[in-house]
Amino acid sequence: MITAAVCGAICAWSLFREAHGGKSEPHPGPRIVQLGKFDSLQVFRGLAATGVVFQHTAMSTGSFVGKLPAGLNSIFEHGFLGVDFFFVLSGFIILSSHFDDEKSVAAMRTYGSKRFVRIFPPYWPVSIALIISYLLLPNLSAGNRSDFSLLSSLLLLPDAHPPALSVAWTLIHEVLFYLVFCLFFVSNRIFLIFVSAWVLAICASRWLADGGGLSPLPARMLNPVNLEFVLGMSVAYLARVVSNRFAMAWICLGCVVFVLLLFWSFSEQHRILFGLPFSALVLGAVLLERQGRIAMPRSMVLMGDASYAIYLVHNPLVSLTSRLVGRLPGLASWGMGMFMGVASSLVAGVLYHLLMEKPLIRLFRRQFDRLASR
Repeated sequence: MITAAVCGAICAWSLFREAHGGKSEPHPGPRIVQLGKFDSLQVFRGLAATGVVFQHTAMSTGSFVGKLPAGLNSIFEHGFLGVDFFFVLSGFIILSSHFDDEKSVAAMRTYGSKRFVRIFPPYWPVSIALIISYLLLPNLSAGNRSDFSLLSSLLLLPDAHPPALSVAWTLIHEVLFYLVFCLFFVSNRIFLIFVSAWVLAICASRWLADGGGLSPLPARMLNPVNLEFVLGMSVAYLARVVSNRFAMAWICLGCVVFVLLLFWSFSEQHRILFGLPFSALVLGAVLLERQGRIAMPRSMVLMGDASYAIYLVHNPLVSLTSRLVGRLPGLASWGMGMFMGVASSLVAGVLYHLLMEKPLIRLFRRQFDRLASR
């Protein structure tokens, strides 16, 4: 598995540096401390969310409105790769944001509260609304959504049944990754050893048993998509030690590999290979922006800021808009279905970000700060 080999090689290199003077100074140049300064990453987040929106809108439009042209549908169906881009970005952002944090219980507590506030308050209103809807109207969804799990729907913990919000399966992986990252605040070496063992365990589960027959928690932990978090963290480490002058080379490499993979007839199980070009693109963009050579439009940065909100609200919305368009006489076309689904998702996502997500995050942060000050 190429992705696992890359992750393992970088983990081994990091362990070697840790054991042989790992505290040496990084490559001369600006050090990544606060990722919020890198607008390119926010733009990537917005593009990833938009890709997922297009994929789900195409699926819903095809089911309730009309069949899309084969060429367009083949393009839109690759939107699921936005999830893989999200995972790489998440690994990069988490390690880069906390790379210089002290190793202490207090730092771990601060990290945990920030992650909790970032994920759960914006998620709960959408999830609870869907739980209530499915309880009151069991046939609301075309699929069987009455078998959702309250555990995964409310706490984003692995369970035998799916969460009420279908896309929340990715958030379960996010939460598990956040829990694994807590080891970073214990010891760099312990963290690296655990991550290396995690990579090996994922490979072993694929080769020996194909990951089948596992209970929910091991199945989630051993899912190959977790390698994309490791790739993101690996790139965050590389960004501190490689030269800025190779920025365009990394971007070109990422673009070439991405296009080659698209032309390859890959299956769902090979999706993690796209983590490699995404990692190269992230590394190149950060190095380029660190030199001040690129500037991102504020509208695209806003879409990135609202990417989590867009991701949360889009699936219920495209389900509703496609049903609505499908019942409009004279307007029931795949083009109208796509337009209504994508436009409503992006607009509603930005509004949810501004009117719900940001206020909720501020509210919960104030509460955590008050508890911490006592």
